[in-house]
Amino acid sequence: MSKLYAPAPSGVAERVAHLVKVFHPEIHAAGVKIDLISVSDDDPEVEHPLKVRGVAAYATCRAVDVKGRTMGRGDAEIVIDEAKYLTMPDATKDAVLDHEIEHIELQFTK
Repeated sequence: MSKLYAPAPSGVAERVAHLVKVFHPEIHAAGVKIDLISVSDDDPEVEHPLKVRGVAAYATCRAVDVKGRTMGRGDAEIVIDEAKYLTMPDATKDAVLDHEIEHIELQFTK
């Protein structure tokens, strides 16, 4: 059993960009870069390869640390359960992605 990570499926970046522009103008204006990653499992018996504190999740969001940003990563990353995502209706995809974008909080320093 091994998790497999890959770039998010086609269309996810465009969907996220639209959601950010329309519903999160402060994130759009700040130029926040969001890395989009999908996860699956090479064991077909694993139904939920993505979990948060042991609970199955459709997606997760986290801030990328300074080291990662220094190496060219984004400011935040959203990881999606690819198998679940691909079977969702468009409205559910938007809801899941928008929920994860809601976790992004801008931090300003002097």
